[in-house]
Amino acid sequence: MALVATLSVVTLTSCAPSSSSSSATAPPDTAVQHAQFGAPAAPDGHTLELQSDVVVVGGGHNAVWGASSDGTTWTLDSNAPGMDQLAVDKVLLATGYATGRIVQITKDGDRTDVVLAPIAITDLVKNGEVRFDQEVNPGELDVQGFDGGSITDTTEGGDGTISPVSLITPKEDYGDPLRDKPLPVPAKEFSKKTEDWELSGGTGADGLHFAVTTEASGLKVFATGTLLFDALHINLGMVIANSVAGGARGRVSGIQGVKVDVQAGSQNQGGSTIKKEFKLPFEIPIQTLIGGVPVFMKLSASVVVNAALVGTDATITGSGEWHLGSGLDVKIQDEAVTTNGDQDLKVVKSIMDSISGIALGGAVFNLGFKFKMLAGVGAPYFGAGGFATLTVTVGIGIGSALGSPFVLCRSASYDMALGTGVGIVTEPNILTSLLERIPHVKDVLPDDGLTRQATKPILHRKQTMPENQVCVGSGDEDK
Repeated sequence: MALVATLSVVTLTSCAPSSSSSSATAPPDTAVQHAQFGAPAAPDGHTLELQSDVVVVGGGHNAVWGASSDGTTWTLDSNAPGMDQLAVDKVLLATGYATGRIVQITKDGDRTDVVLAPIAITDLVKNGEVRFDQEVNPGELDVQGFDGGSITDTTEGGDGTISPVSLITPKEDYGDPLRDKPLPVPAKEFSKKTEDWELSGGTGADGLHFAVTTEASGLKVFATGTLLFDALHINLGMVIANSVAGGARGRVSGIQGVKVDVQAGSQNQGGSTIKKEFKLPFEIPIQTLIGGVPVFMKLSASVVVNAALVGTDATITGSGEWHLGSGLDVKIQDEAVTTNGDQDLKVVKSIMDSISGIALGGAVFNLGFKFKMLAGVGAPYFGAGGFATLTVTVGIGIGSALGSPFVLCRSASYDMALGTGVGIVTEPNILTSLLERIPHVKDVLPDDGLTRQATKPILHRKQTMPENQVCVGSGDEDK
């Protein structure tokens, strides 16, 4: 029978230092390190029943020297309690983020490098309930940036995922571990540049904001978006019984709406087509303890840009803001998702009034925002547990459906979809880098079949002006 966990909320400034027999020269246990490396692990032995091959390393942050920027390599104090029990293929539990399957151990005096691979939540917990239940104030959240954000080119004939350079290289000098690429300290903002695009954003009092920009190959794009929160409350978790995880269950409320601003243009002969998905290079971890076992709620996001700018010097701009009445209230029961009835979408700023541009052959621009909430365990950019997703897509268009040069047609659409699931969530580029360095990692990775998810559309609105056959064509209209 599953044991039910009692949840204790832990703030980053209130975690008390853990005593340990670790080296006197180990770094101090501070609030900054709690935010960066995760809360200390000190299981009580009964609230959550851990698997038999889990090794608990004591000492909290007194046992942690540092971590690599991709969160896979941890440098620990060789003298910390439990270090003598480490072995390849066992599961390490040292802090909230120093958690995973051990695939490599390199000891050098008082410091030991441990490389971790992703785990399923049942690789850590045999029996118990893992649940996050807390009000979330976006203005108090920090983002933890990383080097592994990916950009996927979905254009027909595209070149797939643009992978960054190898994130971690084998170290020759173990006396100064992770000096070149340490795990970053959480901050309010993030930014990342690729060869052609720049991503930026962060947290604020009203929610999560992002921007994507480019000026390459005759294409100019400046698009921003904000997912608006109001009294956001996340209750999400799952029950694990005899090493089998049940479905995600809980409730999410307080998602208020979204606002966007789009400016795009093309100088290419024949125009430009953009189909890209950006995994924003950050996670937002919020930590709790369940019976001394660190559990987190991780918030992450992706941005999808799908646009067609037809003709030379094609341009399109637009900005708008929408609220969901009293806010979105979602109930999650395994793979079933229900909302608080038909969504009352209120237009705060009409995007139809702002759509403009020059597009003799027509231009469309769709900006999507995917927001994921994961309650579980794991390293910073590996996660396992129950999750929920919200996808919001705003589209604007200019030009007629039938190509008439005499009528200026404008269109706008707004779509929302909800998803729920249970399983493993990883950053693909980080996993690729780990497999390149340590090929046998593939032998210990959790089964992809452990991940179950379902998605449900919950809102669709579309408007075209003027409402005539030239502009509307055969498309559907939702007034």
